Amino acid sequence: MSDDALAAWCKVREQVDWRSAASVGPAPVRPAVDGLAAWIDGPVRLRDPDRADRLLAAMTLSRVAASRGEPLTPTSSPAGRSWCSV
Repeated sequence: MSDDALAAWCKVREQVDWRSAASVGPAPVRPAVDGLAAWIDGPVRLRDPDRADRLLAAMTLSRVAASRGEPLTPTSSPAGRSWCSV
């Protein structure tokens, strides 16, 4: 992700009222197709099978954390700097 894309994502993310967004509509919603998993198992796996495996593992971990009600927002990047300190 480029610095410009990250800055744009952070700006948009700050504008969302996440507490009220989480309570909108019936839950859980079951999609007909898991679009993220399909994308990872399709074009990503064709380019880089190891990356696809890592992404699927990360997706699984995030979904388990979400099901437990754990926060999904990282407070810092692996390098120790804030994700949105651009």
